[in-house]
Formats: sequence, structure tokens, C-alpha cells
Amino acid sequence: MMVDFRYHLVSLVSVFLALAVGIILGAGPLQNSIGNTLTGQIDTLRESRDSLRDELAVTEDQLSGSDSALDVAANELLPGTLTGRNVAIVVLPEASSDAVSDLIESLELAGASVSGQVTLNESYANSEKATYRGAFSNQVSEYIDSLPDNPTNDQVVASALDYVLRKGTGDENAKVLLGSLTAEGDALLSVDREVKDPADAVIVVTPESLNTEDADLTANEKSEIESQTGIYTEMFSEVAGRGPTVGYGRALNDDDLLTTLRGTNEGSTVDSIATTPGRINVPLAVASEISGDHVSLGSQQGADAPLGERVDASSKDNGSDN
Repeated sequence: MMVDFRYHLVSLVSVFLALAVGIILGAGPLQNSIGNTLTGQIDTLRESRDSLRDELAVTEDQLSGSDSALDVAANELLPGTLTGRNVAIVVLPEASSDAVSDLIESLELAGASVSGQVTLNESYANSEKATYRGAFSNQVSEYIDSLPDNPTNDQVVASALDYVLRKGTGDENAKVLLGSLTAEGDALLSVDREVKDPADAVIVVTPESLNTEDADLTANEKSEIESQTGIYTEMFSEVAGRGPTVGYGRALNDDDLLTTLRGTNEGSTVDSIATTPGRINVPLAVASEISGDHVSLGSQQGADAPLGERVDASSKDNGSDN
């Protein structure tokens, strides 16, 4: 008992001594030193914050000025380059709707008309619908001309999509194919803008990334992403092989879909989606494609030039050449 009592007594004395030292130091000679140190640190942080805020404001002003200059350039470069041309747009799942709206404005500034816009459904590429796409390809192949020898099911689906967009719904086979592609309950795509006149060129708008490096993905999920990337790449190659085609998206990383499309060396590509340079480059790339030249425009992986050249690809009879 005596040992326990002394132990508790010493502990209590230590606690009170510590409190007393703290009070003395707080009210004594170290108070000013501690306070000055903290005040100095706070002032330094405030100065750093203000400096960063100023730098951000300058950067934003510079970017705004650059965009304004590019807008002026767009008004010089684009008008008249695609007058009388029809352009169809294919939007992949999860692609930016705002980027598509901006793209349409640029095409119209260049003089083009959007002859149709479709968005691919998840069923276009997911494994769950592979059997259905096989049955679909068997049923519709007779309506499509110029199919490759021994085509895969997904090549037939891509060719059906291309046929509809490049022939327009004035073509009876195109009507049949569009009906099959949008069949209720099994639709592979949805129509955002009515498909009407034959397209002189097709733009494929891609999502930012189909990332297989995410640590949270299971092996099956990674495999599914790789499979879908392959199907979208095959679609782009097939469409580009049948006529002027431009891929539009982001190519910052190896797993960005546009980076993969660039690797096919088919059609043309434009990176920096949803930026002013991107919006300018897409009509320029379309004009180059119609004129018979492939280009890779932008500032990201695989780009050959930051800004395309003005090419007059207007229809001389103010209509489609198809």
C-alpha cells in the first residue's frame, strides 16, 4: 500500500509541476518567441498564397488571351473550307456532350452541315452482347457493299454503321440497316440528329480514357476494357477504310483511346478535345481527309502538327460529291 500511495503522489506532483511550467513559460520569456515564430509562419503562408493567386490570375489572363487569338484565327482559317459538305458524327459512350456541341459550331463555321449524329450504346462493344452482334451481322451483311473478305462480326457492324451514314436514309438498304441498328430492346446505337443526306466525312468522338491501369479494377474488368478498346479501334479502322474519317479525343496517355486510334495509321486524328485548338483542328482535318490527306493534329502523343493548314474542300456544286 505504501508503494502505491507514493507512486500516485509522485504522479500527481509531476502533473501539477508540468502544468505550472507550462503556465510560467506561456506567460514568461518564451511567450513572445513562440508568438513571433507563429506570426512569421502565418505571414509567410499568406505571402505565398497571395503570390500563387497572382500567378494564377496572370496564367488565366494569358490563356484567355491565347484563346481569343485562336478564335480570331478560327474566323480566318475555317469559313469556306467545308461549304456544301455533309459531315456525320459518331459519339462513343462517355464522350463529352459539351465537346460535341462545340464541334458542331466549328463545323458550321467552316460551312459544313451535320447530316447525322449517333451515339453508340454500351451494347455496341460489351461482351454481354457479343452473341447478338454475331446474329446481327449474319442478318444484315447482304445489305452492305464492299465488305472485307471473311469479315468479323464487329467489322460487319461497323460497316453497317458506315453505310447508313455515307449513303443517307434515301437509300433503301440504309433504311433497313438503321432500323436494325436501332431495334427496340437491342439497339446498338441511338440517333441524336436525324440521319438524312449522305456524309462526305465521318467524325468519331472518343471518351477521354479507357484506363486498364486502375488498381481497383479486377482482372475481368481490365479484360473487358481491352476487348472494348479493340472493338472501337476496329470500328474506326473499318469506317476510315471506307471514306474520309477523323478521330477526335485525348491522347495524353498510352491508354487513351485516341492514342490507340492513331496507332492504326488509318484516317486522321485530332487531340486536345474540348479546347480551342481542338475545335479549330477538327474541321481542318476533315477538309484534309476529303482532299485525300491524312493528318494527326494537336499537341499530345503522336501529333504531327499543333495546328492544321487551311484546305479548301468545299463542294464546287454546293452539294455532296457522293
